[in-house]
Amino acid sequence: MTEGIKRCKAKLSAAAALLLFAALPVAAQDIDALSFKKGVKISGGMGLNNQFYTGNNASNRRPPYAMFLTGNLNVNLFGMPLPFSFAFSNTSKSYTQPFNNFQLAPKYKWAQAHFGTVSMSFSEYTLAGHSFDGVGLELTPDRWTISAAYGRFLKAIPYNDLAPNLDQMSYRRMGGALRVGYTGDTYAVETSIFGAKDDASSLRYIPQEAVLLPPQDNYAIGIKARKTFYKNFLVDVEYSFSVLGGAPTDSAEQSKNFLSKLLPSGTRQRSFDAISASVGYTAPVWGLLLGYKRVAPGYTTFGGYYVVEDLESFTLQPSLRLWQNKVQFSAHAGVEYNNLNGTRSSDDLRIVASPTLTVAITEKWMCNAAYSNFTSYTTTRPLVDPNFADALDTLNFYQVNQSINAGTSYAFGSEEKSQQLMANFAYQFANSESKSDTVVTQLSNFVNAMLTYSLSIKARQLSLSAGFSFNQNNAAGIKSTYIGPTLSANKMWLEGQISAGLSASYSQNFVPEQPSSPILNTALSAGYSPKTQSSKVKHRIQANVGLLNRLKGDEVQPAFHELTATVAYNFNF
Repeated sequence: MTEGIKRCKAKLSAAAALLLFAALPVAAQDIDALSFKKGVKISGGMGLNNQFYTGNNASNRRPPYAMFLTGNLNVNLFGMPLPFSFAFSNTSKSYTQPFNNFQLAPKYKWAQAHFGTVSMSFSEYTLAGHSFDGVGLELTPDRWTISAAYGRFLKAIPYNDLAPNLDQMSYRRMGGALRVGYTGDTYAVETSIFGAKDDASSLRYIPQEAVLLPPQDNYAIGIKARKTFYKNFLVDVEYSFSVLGGAPTDSAEQSKNFLSKLLPSGTRQRSFDAISASVGYTAPVWGLLLGYKRVAPGYTTFGGYYVVEDLESFTLQPSLRLWQNKVQFSAHAGVEYNNLNGTRSSDDLRIVASPTLTVAITEKWMCNAAYSNFTSYTTTRPLVDPNFADALDTLNFYQVNQSINAGTSYAFGSEEKSQQLMANFAYQFANSESKSDTVVTQLSNFVNAMLTYSLSIKARQLSLSAGFSFNQNNAAGIKSTYIGPTLSANKMWLEGQISAGLSASYSQNFVPEQPSSPILNTALSAGYSPKTQSSKVKHRIQANVGLLNRLKGDEVQPAFHELTATVAYNFNF
């Protein structure tokens, strides 16, 4: 009898929690976790930040005082989170709470439902993260994936005579989607279907200026398949097509695909397709992946906010691992171009190559290097007009961006006194040229080099670092060089309850035919975090002071100093 009463109480408790859960808009929750036994839990935090500024800089880049007050409150009601937050300053304020957008997502084992304002993604070319007000369902039994969605994707926005809003007008758009997939030991297949249609009766009045606002409908289907052969070979294919009805009269011409021949002539329906495929081989030593992608011009799906369309690309991705992964090499190379239908006034061709090499000389000595080359060619066709001529109509323009990054790090010392030496180098080159005499060739390059040494003494809770940096920029015909050392020290006491830090940097900037203005930047910080009886309750007091000095100046850039101080208090529970 006692066991029966306990089981009855547990069922009543779960049922009551479920009713309460369904009555409130909350984030995704697992129904298995709901129980009155969990009660009500509250956590959160609050922070107060005060900033003070003074200096003799004529521009006065900051106000003399600024205050920021932030806070958050997380209420867990029988396993359901209800987050609240606020932010207040002497110039603005904001407040958020979980009831602005209704969203309910109960979950039980392999089944999850969505109610309210929902965002789901099935495929890049069908339902691709477009939020809607409605319902959704996700089922993942065993190896199956079954998902469904239905709701309002756009709300009706009528015309406003007092404040013309032609760009904002829209019909009420209802839509739904379905996805079914299965994953086997060596293969996976999936298909998704999406459809949406505008309600023509949702707008009572349409002004004459809105002739390009007819009600539209869209249907998209996507199919994915993946197969592994002999453990190392992989084939991945995805094909999608979309049909758009009621398109505006100024839309681009019909894309060329096999589906366009099946559509009835004389209609305002347009069809698009997209295909992506990859074939690869992966092994412990080396691997190779070949990829192909083509998206028809104007590809449209009402299930996504944006689709990258009108492109065709080929990619190659080799990889190599030697000497027990001590040497790792990978690369990405590809070519991409647009204007697949030949209707645009210009063509773009992009070529990308980016190899990367990582070498572990020893367990404590690492080296890495990377190179990237991005080249873009643009060709603009001449206008066919006997009474008009423009030099830019025959423009052949190309851009080249190259970058090199290399670095090495060496760790030495002991666990009690660890040391590390790091060196990094980066070079970037950009070039843009044209055969037209009216376009000026532009060259620019950037060089950055840095050397850093750090020391950490564990017993004293002390860390020191020193570095030197070199930067050189050459752009728009102006060459500038920046050099300077940096020093920093950090110390802790009482097992980290008290901390302090000091840093200083000196920089010198050299520009031809301009006076040099060295800058000294120093900063001091201190913090205190007292121990509390509860590990969940934490206090933190932090103070920072920074002093910026321009040591030498002239009439154009006079010498000045700026002092910025910050006092902050944070409380978490």
